[in-house]
Amino acid sequence: GMSGQVTLLDTAEASQEEETVHFQFSHNDIKLEVSQRRATCPGEHGDFTGDLVWPTAVAFSRYLCDVPFVAGCRVLDLSAGTGLVGLVAHRLGAESVTLTDVPRVMPLLARNAALASVPDVAKVNGVAPAVPPMPNIQVRSLFWGEAEAKRFLEQQGPFDLILCCEVVYQLPQQVWEALQQTLRQLLVPGGRVVFAYQHRDGAEVTDAVFFQTLEQASNLRFDQEESLSNWD
Repeated sequence: GMSGQVTLLDTAEASQEEETVHFQFSHNDIKLEVSQRRATCPGEHGDFTGDLVWPTAVAFSRYLCDVPFVAGCRVLDLSAGTGLVGLVAHRLGAESVTLTDVPRVMPLLARNAALASVPDVAKVNGVAPAVPPMPNIQVRSLFWGEAEAKRFLEQQGPFDLILCCEVVYQLPQQVWEALQQTLRQLLVPGGRVVFAYQHRDGAEVTDAVFFQTLEQASNLRFDQEESLSNWD
């Protein structure tokens, strides 16, 4: 089974958090809390994929806790969503962590980064004071593509380790090609890209083409594939 549980926020907290709940991750000696959107918000419509902690993110975070290659790395979390995976990497001793996603996700992502940046002893009732994230945690918007990645590279990166959790699912070709170009631009020679991917019905063709062309398009060499949990 998965580690982690969801608890409701204290009703006295700020109004901007009324539509969120806390997710508590715990594995080995790593404990981390992030906010995520409630699964259903009556009367609201839209894509809130990036506002939720998905099971694959929990399994991926547990995997990172069990491998030796995170500490000391400059880490990029692509399409970070709530930031759980990248913030776990920070707790594991990464030299720096950059969390990226589309602009709409930035407020929640930035709030979670700020919460993770503050030592637990400095929090009051589990809530961080209003302070900016530490210098080694950055939150940035990033659209995929060669030109966008080159501009991003001028300010951030390159990176030793790029984490990609659930970033591939029936993407149009121009989108997954932009992802491949982004990886090629932002990874240092000899760096590592790790994908956490859940196989789903109906995605075999489009997703398979992405992975089949990834090595050549992004100048990568396939290392290994392993199951993150018994349901995947």
